[in-house]
Amino acid sequence: MSLRSITLVSVPVTDQDRAKAFYVDVLGFTVKFDYTMDAGQAGSAGAGARWLMLTPPGGGADITLVTWFADSTPPGSAKLSISCDDVDATYAELTARGVRPNNEVQDAPWGRWFGIDDPDGNNWLVVQVA
Repeated sequence: MSLRSITLVSVPVTDQDRAKAFYVDVLGFTVKFDYTMDAGQAGSAGAGARWLMLTPPGGGADITLVTWFADSTPPGSAKLSISCDDVDATYAELTARGVRPNNEVQDAPWGRWFGIDDPDGNNWLVVQVA
């Protein structure tokens, strides 16, 4: 088998513009694609659905901010993890930007971490791997 790496994760949101502002302006993601799909591109999402794909600041799997999976994956149901080099500095920087972490930095056998939520309640663990 030749499976390799995860390249894309869909993050369900209620408002793509609000979510985009959080991921780009607060977390530092960059916009890779942002366009309205036609019927041939959108499939079951339907013509007019917006494809909004972002890249994390350090690379890795891209995310899409989707509004068309509400029946199977409602906004706020994603549980994801993103790594950083210095969890304490990242915690300080994000709180300075107005992010309200779910907890103080904690230690675990696999690394140091804290949690944050996006505007829809999708949960991210910010992790400095041991």
